Amino acid sequence: HCVNIIVQNTIAERKGLNVLGDKQFQVSAGDCHNLQVEFLPKNIGITRCIITFKIQGNGSEFSISRFVNVKAGSPEDDEILKPTKPYRRQKILNYPAYYRPVPYTDKSGSFKFARSLKPFGIPGFWRSSVKDFSAKDQIVELFSGSKVNVTTNQPEAYGKLLSLENYRSVFERLLWTEEIQMEIDIMNFDMHNVSFPRHGMKNYKLYCPGLAESRPSVLKGDVILIRVSKGKSYEGYVERVELENAI
Repeated sequence: HCVNIIVQNTIAERKGLNVLGDKQFQVSAGDCHNLQVEFLPKNIGITRCIITFKIQGNGSEFSISRFVNVKAGSPEDDEILKPTKPYRRQKILNYPAYYRPVPYTDKSGSFKFARSLKPFGIPGFWRSSVKDFSAKDQIVELFSGSKVNVTTNQPEAYGKLLSLENYRSVFERLLWTEEIQMEIDIMNFDMHNVSFPRHGMKNYKLYCPGLAESRPSVLKGDVILIRVSKGKSYEGYVERVELENAI
């Protein structure tokens, strides 16, 4: 069987990538067809272009899109900027201590939520269970009347044992565990010994390297926790982001 293929690269052409030759051809099962492209870079760096293939055959039609990454620049610059050693993610060896922050209060009324929600923190007993690695055993025990081998990881076995009686208890603990892991992950972006200069009459400014590249991603309304050395923890809300500064 043969299918008719139409190459559509209108979006890619705007970025400088053009498909040469015939953009409509037929391909039989098992055949291979090569496409030749040319690229006129408009910027230095990596350009990501999308090419769409419209496939017609047997009275049906569908499209498949694929990305093409093209790198433009000087090889000498790449040699200078290339990494000198493999990236290794920072490992947090000790489980972080949890400090309940002083909640943010906006006396001016400029920062408003559509609907205020009450805080719903992770219970202290579950934090202790995760810390001493007994959380998994406790979740298994919630499957009342069942005998589950804790040493094997078979998600399908646990799913069959869920019931109306244990559904809430199981999943709220799973969500608590996921949130604790998120707290640990975000600690990779912790900053120590930083200062908060005033910005205007009521705001403070935090310089955060990598913020412009969304490493980390901080948006309006996000919470930043501040802990004074050997003191209390406070929370503040981001009102706006200016390049590498969170206000």
